Formats: sequence, C-alpha cells, structure tokens
Amino acid sequence: MPTTKKNRLFLPVAIILTIIAVLCVWTRWHYMQAGVFQIDEFISMLAIRMILEKGQPILPSGLYYDHGLVFSYIGALIAYAADGNLLAVRWWSLIAGGLAVVALWLTAWRLYDSPWWGLVPALYLALDPNAIQWGGRIRMYSQADLIVFLWILLAWLGTLDGERRWARWLLIALIWVGLNTHLVLLLLLPPLAFALLITWLVKHRQSSPDKKSNPVADLASPINSTSKLQPDDPGPYQLMLQLQKNLSVSRELIIDLLLATAVVILAFWSGQQSFVASYTVDSSIPDTETEAINTDPVNDVISFELSDTRWREMEHYLNNGVLRRYSILALLGLAAAGIAFVRGRPERADLGGLFISLMMISLILGMLLFVANPWHQVRYYFLVVFPLVLLLAAYGVRAIFNSTVWLMHRLNLGGND
Repeated sequence: MPTTKKNRLFLPVAIILTIIAVLCVWTRWHYMQAGVFQIDEFISMLAIRMILEKGQPILPSGLYYDHGLVFSYIGALIAYAADGNLLAVRWWSLIAGGLAVVALWLTAWRLYDSPWWGLVPALYLALDPNAIQWGGRIRMYSQADLIVFLWILLAWLGTLDGERRWARWLLIALIWVGLNTHLVLLLLLPPLAFALLITWLVKHRQSSPDKKSNPVADLASPINSTSKLQPDDPGPYQLMLQLQKNLSVSRELIIDLLLATAVVILAFWSGQQSFVASYTVDSSIPDTETEAINTDPVNDVISFELSDTRWREMEHYLNNGVLRRYSILALLGLAAAGIAFVRGRPERADLGGLFISLMMISLILGMLLFVANPWHQVRYYFLVVFPLVLLLAAYGVRAIFNSTVWLMHRLNLGGND
C-alpha cells in the first residue's frame, strides 16, 4: 500500500515535469527558428569546422581554440553525422538545456527530500530568457549549466547523502569535462568543497549528540551517517565493525579527494598553458608569428583590489527584472536555512538548504573580493551564480509552503478555541 500511494503521488509530479520539459524544448526550438546569430557562435562553428578538417580546433590564424573544447568535439560529431551541417550543433545545445531542467529538478529532489520543490525553479529555468538563448546557440553555456547541476547532485550523493563511490568517481570525471567546457566553472569548486565540509560537520554534530558513548565513531565518522543516532552502548564487536567501516570510508574519501585534486590541477594547467600561448606557427599562412594572448592569466582572473564595479554588477544581475523573483525566493531559502539551525531542529532537507546556502554565500563573497572585474559579466553569472539561485529558490518554495501550512494550522487551532 505505501508503495502504491507513493506512485500515485509521484504521477502528478511526472506529468508536470514532462510539461515543463516540453515547454523548455519548445522555447529553445522557437528561438532557433529566428535564425539569429550571437557573435561568438561564429568562432565555435569555425573551431568545429577545423576539427572536421584537421582533427583539432586549430583556427586559420594558428590559434589553438580550446575554449569549450569538449563542446567543440561533441559539435564536430554532430556536424559529421549531419553531413557537415554546423547549424545542427544547435540541437545539442537545445538537448543540453532540456537535460539541465531535469537535472535541476532531480538535484532539488535529492537535496530537499521531495520531488515537488524543484518544479517551480525548473519552470523558471525553462522560461528564463538567457537560458532560452543559450539553449539555441552554438556555444558551450547550456552544456556547462547542465554540468554544474550534475556536479552538485553527484557531490551530494557521493558524500552527504551516502557513500556512493560511483557518484564520486563520476563527479571526478565530470570535473574534467566541466573545466574543459568552460574554465570559469573552476570558481565553483572552492565553494563546493567548503560547503561540503561545513555541512558534514553540522550533520555529524546533529547525528552524534552523545559523544562519550562512542568516542571511536567520533574520530572516524562515516560521511553517510543517517539521522538515526548510534546505539548508546555498542558492544565490542559492533564497535570494531563500525571502526573498520569508518576507516575504509576515510581511505576511499582521501584517495578520491587526491584524485579530484589532481584532475583539477591538470585541467587548470592545461587550460592555462593554452591560454598563455594560444598561437602556434601555421606554415600555411605567411608571416605567422608565435604570440601570447596573455602572459599572466592568473592575475587576469584573481584580483585583491577592492572595486565597487563588482558589487554594482552583482547587484544589477540579482536585482534585474527577470531574476528578481528568483533572488527573493533564494533569500527566503537562505533565511529558512538559518532559522532551522538556530532553532536546533533541522530536518533532513535543511541540510540540503544549508549546503546550497553555504555555496551561494562563499561563491558571491569570493567573486566580490577576489575575482577581477572583467569576469563579472552576465554570461559568467549565468554559469556559476544562476544555478545556485535556482536551487536556493527551490528551498525557498519549500519554506513558503511549510510556513503556510503552519499558519493555517495555527489559525484552525485558534478557531477551535
């Protein structure tokens, strides 16, 4: 019976999500029919054409164009299957946009423990003007947006929501794919690691209030500890099994963490190398010289100089007419997460709210304080800020619903008196 009831409750969610996905595909397809080109599409098409001709994205100027490298190779496969039609690559952006909507919904479900809360932000993503435009262009932004949601989902599944090692390995692989789709996604990794660490500490504290009863478990607590408390007086055999499991999980996590760090360093180094010396000699073009685009890309991205330009750009982005409604819901979610933990009675979904809140706060502070002005542009905010706003908005929807139910309950009690 419980399974049948759950299936009945899930059916309307599936129907609504299907409608949202169809709406997402239709809006992007409609944009594609307009035949409007964004200026950067031409260089992506040229890179794809060069892959088809040379096997590498080496432009006629000699520039090795590795910006969006994974997207370019996927686009080359699609163009090859379409008899060299480069415009067919727009369909991959459309598909990636549709998958991003589903990934957003699925991530919100896992974070907040209900399939309902992600429907509203999924609808927002389906109808967002920027998302519609990137979903119909030959650029890597729609694909990168999908990867961001998958990063968050896999990080959650592989650590705080279970010891799923397959999720961590898939996350490591997708980190490489993501950084070779758009290197600006690197800005998300420090907030992701910080949020995972703090949320894990909070979860461990909530699930192990009696530290004296199990000191060994405190020293090597498993990442996937549930809301159930450990037994007050575990026997020696159970204690040894728990210790063995915890140490095994710790070893696996350390290995996976080192592997992920190596992947990030390798991806950043390779991206930096091509960014520093992007021009190569092409003998087919007379008088081609080796030239560097930027001799110091790290300082081009990182800046400790205080600048009000960053604050203005961020405020303008979060408070513009389209995004304002999402930002309000995200602020409500941020407040709800704080209230839940101040009151000391957080639920399972509140851990998800805390996780995204910490990511959001640390990302915005990091960008405002340490990221140089040229990187404060709408298209970069779309990749790193917008996904977190949507996920936090889902938690805000949950907070509004729960507050409404609580208020109605209080009013009913008052009426009965």
